[in-house]
Amino acid sequence: MRQIRTFNLANSVVKELNLKVRRGHRSKFVENAIDEKLQGKAEFDLWDFKISELTSHLEMFRYSSLSKLEIEFLRELTDKMRAKGE
Repeated sequence: MRQIRTFNLANSVVKELNLKVRRGHRSKFVENAIDEKLQGKAEFDLWDFKISELTSHLEMFRYSSLSKLEIEFLRELTDKMRAKGE
């Protein structure tokens, strides 16, 4: 069973949602995002990933532009590796 609820969201969030998620798919997108957050699936540390997985991904997609998340991964990885002397 489904329920219609009203929530207060920032205009910038709504604009980005409208730009990135097609009409007819937004409710499911928001539902999945909330469910993942409630289940703790969105919580992770960079070290949950193997370095080989990250570098393999970058190697396969090196010709595409990096997403903000990938850039953040690279910056954090670099900082942690430098701190460990690797």
